[in-house]
Amino acid sequence: MSARDAKPWSALRQLRAQGQHVRRQVPIGPFYADFVSHRAKLVIEVDGQTHLVGGAEYRDALRTERLKD
Repeated sequence: MSARDAKPWSALRQLRAQGQHVRRQVPIGPFYADFVSHRAKLVIEVDGQTHLVGGAEYRDALRTERLKD
């Protein structure tokens, strides 16, 4: 797990006490979501350095549209 994911993962795992099940690195179509709660219909993406390289904005927009479905 990357350092950028460790802090949110620690907080999200605490939701289990409230009956929420959060998974990390969940495949959704051709993409991987950082964190997902299927019950809450929630997808959380944590942007890191990979979102700053060439073409990343376009790929992020495609992923966002796919995840909205």
